[in-house]
Amino acid sequence: MSECKTCKVELVDDNNTFCSLGCYHQSLVSIPAEFRNRVCKNCGINFISKQKSKKQILLNNFCCKKCRYDYQGKAQKTGFIKRCKNCNIEFYTKKCNNYNFCGRECWYEYSKGKYNPNFSISRAKLVASGKVNPKRNYYKQGWVMNKSTNEEEYFASSYEERRMNQLNELGVIWTKNHRIRIPYKDEVGNTRNYVPDFLIDGRIIEEIKPKSLINSKMDNNCYKVEAAIEFCKNNGYEYRIISEEELKIGKYNNLNN
Repeated sequence: MSECKTCKVELVDDNNTFCSLGCYHQSLVSIPAEFRNRVCKNCGINFISKQKSKKQILLNNFCCKKCRYDYQGKAQKTGFIKRCKNCNIEFYTKKCNNYNFCGRECWYEYSKGKYNPNFSISRAKLVASGKVNPKRNYYKQGWVMNKSTNEEEYFASSYEERRMNQLNELGVIWTKNHRIRIPYKDEVGNTRNYVPDFLIDGRIIEEIKPKSLINSKMDNNCYKVEAAIEFCKNNGYEYRIISEEELKIGKYNNLNN
């Protein structure tokens, strides 16, 4: 049989520590004063903790609310003085953030100017295999059923959609998921990868492009065309560009084949 820690009365249940709630409260009052002496973590002043239980006393590390809030604020502000990767200016960052740039402008300028050749290769592989769709918010997008494979394929513009429907009508074998990547040099001299739009009958590579953009530097189009012609010449493919005339768009709509 166990005893009550306050009045020493024998307890019926060995799992209890006190015989009543009154004995429990009396035990809290009788906590030695030395045990209640605490040192504030913020200001370092000694204070008497007024909490009732020993557990609460041990958790009470501040003499007042102001000290608690000040200490928590300092803890949140702990961090590092670092040097911006873009402008080389020192700046402060919290441990939880661990930023490498002093601001959004520097991050954007650094990420835009830093060339990553591995990204071009991996991105092109995903696009060529059909796992990633090169979405462009300002072009029409959607899916068309490929009658030669009985699978839906993604189009990123209204021109591509029109060509897909034409190819279905012609009854030829075509796909956008052809896994062909053509390396080319951009204006700066960096090696990038270009994924053509269609592979027809396993031997014809097609690119859908408005006439005004075929030889322009927009999206490196002129460099892509040069590289594609050389690639097809060396690998036994035929390369052709499909524009408004073949798609019968605009003034070419009423022309015969």
